[in-house]
Amino acid sequence: MTLLCARDIIVIMTYLIVPDIHQEINQLNEILIKYNHIQKKISLGDWYDTHGDNDTPNDVAEVARMHSDFINNPNHICLMGNHDINYAYTGIRDLSCSGHGVWKQLYINSAMKTETWDKVRLFYWMIINKKNWLLSHAGVHPYFFKGMENVADKRKHLNFLSHKAKFNLKTYQKVDEILQPGESRGGNHPTGGLTWLDFREFKPIPEINQIVGHTHNPGFGKDKIITSDSENYCIDGSSSVTFNYMGHVAILEDDGTCHVEEI
Repeated sequence: MTLLCARDIIVIMTYLIVPDIHQEINQLNEILIKYNHIQKKISLGDWYDTHGDNDTPNDVAEVARMHSDFINNPNHICLMGNHDINYAYTGIRDLSCSGHGVWKQLYINSAMKTETWDKVRLFYWMIINKKNWLLSHAGVHPYFFKGMENVADKRKHLNFLSHKAKFNLKTYQKVDEILQPGESRGGNHPTGGLTWLDFREFKPIPEINQIVGHTHNPGFGKDKIITSDSENYCIDGSSSVTFNYMGHVAILEDDGTCHVEEI
């Protein structure tokens, strides 16, 4: 199985970025209908392991079918969350997280074949109007770029770490640090990796803008970090108006600007 990594992709188009789903596919459908005019859509992952009561075999199978359809749509990009990777790579203890159920595997992989999981990316890096936008499930901490100043070097290094991580998962069932939780999420590492970084421990990286999910409701006014040379948004959180689990989306415009909207 292969986890795709981002290349240097220069784009001139608008993207809709969708936060963690956690089997709330009715809300997801409402979002997709509302923003149907935006052709390109990116999911930040975490399709599985509900926080509600929609966790029956039929529910899981329906989510898996929609997940597969989303991934196989050529206008869509799907990223890997910590609640996805444990089903993509089964039997690896260090990938387990809350809500995971071994029984779900049969229903998920009835729709999510190996070739479909292969299309799910660890991160997606775009250059829009000379601005670097890095999208991942949880974010990238500067810890992983120690001693590096050049943005291009950081991009290459992240590709290296991701390729190495996928190789070790497939070959040795070993989970590299880039895919493990930090201390704030019960791990043994200083900070979380691509699928585990808690936004409350997020640190901006100069000249790299990030959009992430994973951290549900990081706190009032704490869901974005804006500096003189980077914009960083966490869009995983319930709406204060509707109390929807998927309360926000981000829209990346073709001029490189980003705005977050409540659903």
